[in-house]
Amino acid sequence: MNRANKFLLLVAMLLSMATTAFCDAAVDDYQLSFFQYQIGDLDGAIADLTEAIELKPDFADAYYDRGIAKICKGDLDGAIADFTKALDLNPENVLAYHNRGCLRYDLLDFTNALADFKKVVEFDPSSDYAHFRIWLIRTRLGQAEASVELQSYLTGRTKGKPDDWASQVGRFLSGQLTEPDFLVAAKNANTQTQAGQRLCEAYFYAGSKHLFADDKETAADYFQKSVATGRKSCTEYQSALAELKLLKAEVSAPTMTNSFPAPDELVQVVEKPQTGSGNETVTNAPTIQSPTPMPASITPAQLSVASVFSVNKTWNFVILNISGGQPLPPGRILSIFRNGSKTAEVKVSGPQNGSYTAADILSGEARKGDEARGQ
Repeated sequence: MNRANKFLLLVAMLLSMATTAFCDAAVDDYQLSFFQYQIGDLDGAIADLTEAIELKPDFADAYYDRGIAKICKGDLDGAIADFTKALDLNPENVLAYHNRGCLRYDLLDFTNALADFKKVVEFDPSSDYAHFRIWLIRTRLGQAEASVELQSYLTGRTKGKPDDWASQVGRFLSGQLTEPDFLVAAKNANTQTQAGQRLCEAYFYAGSKHLFADDKETAADYFQKSVATGRKSCTEYQSALAELKLLKAEVSAPTMTNSFPAPDELVQVVEKPQTGSGNETVTNAPTIQSPTPMPASITPAQLSVASVFSVNKTWNFVILNISGGQPLPPGRILSIFRNGSKTAEVKVSGPQNGSYTAADILSGEARKGDEARGQ
């Protein structure tokens, strides 16, 4: 072998070694993120996954897992972006389609949510929960044939047993099982863990049917019960929480009647990692903490865009009364002022109901009557 060929071979070997080292480092960060996630250090998990992605930009699983961690943090837009990138790198990641579809459903983006769940069914025609989500979307949009199609799926269903839990969920949604019998079935589980997860799902689906029938009071009661199970690993838990937030925004408006228990009264449960029906996203999210007050600052030259109409301390968000009724786009950061001093920052999350919208408290402390200014 001549000197030139030896040099080229040496360069190739060094490049291979460097690539392997980077890949190994990325895998190390990826594995470390699992530990951070299990102990509830979501920021640490996200940081490790971000470093893994920087070392290996085509690391599809790291994008997916970072999306899961972002759900725990309440960063739904960030989670959707990570699931989308994971799908760009691996278009056959069924879980990414399912979880992105659930988030889009929670954000009332029904068209794109439906496309995601149809994609899940395309790859896995026996995905029970994708069929359930399709029923939810189509029924919510007033498409009467949704129940007929779900009944047809259940009739030809080959996955699982005819009387298993998923089958009973489907029968309830399609009108073949009464609500009392459905709730009894949820409680008749083999273990306490299984019963908790089933009840989380059952209360969400029962609440959804009442919501579609415009019985918002009963719907809110069921959504509250779903959240109170503390099964944060269930997509139904996240969706029930989103529905409660939407209902809270509606009833907080002066023209509405606040006739159901507010989310302030929800029971907060810290959940240990659970195993369930396989319809899971997140586990072991940390207890929600009250925000740390921000030091006062000099009033900047900002325009007032809204006022704080109400504050939900349990779930750490506010309802804003928008000045002039102009829409505030989701994701916009606003500064909260009281007596000329900045006390908090919030991020508009929606949904908007007339001149009212919801916003998550990022830092500081907000009170009813505070002024919201644009940045």
